[in-house]
Amino acid sequence: MSKTIVSVPKKNNSVWRMCFYELNDDDEYRFLTQKINSLLVWFYKLQKLCNDICIVCDRQFQFYKKRFESRIDVCYECEPDEY
Repeated sequence: MSKTIVSVPKKNNSVWRMCFYELNDDDEYRFLTQKINSLLVWFYKLQKLCNDICIVCDRQFQFYKKRFESRIDVCYECEPDEY
């Protein structure tokens, strides 16, 4: 099972939650939320799933970005050597 974290909101100034998609055994995605410890919030907030459009082939692709990394302009299929 794999998780794709979407956001980490705080609800009513009290409880931090992690919103994510989970891939189950039937290859279907489910949207779930889970309470998390306040010390883990910054770890989950630093990892983002970003959407972008490739400059070369004009297709949309997704990638994980950390806080201080720059955005990617070319998809993995157009330039596989770079990644």
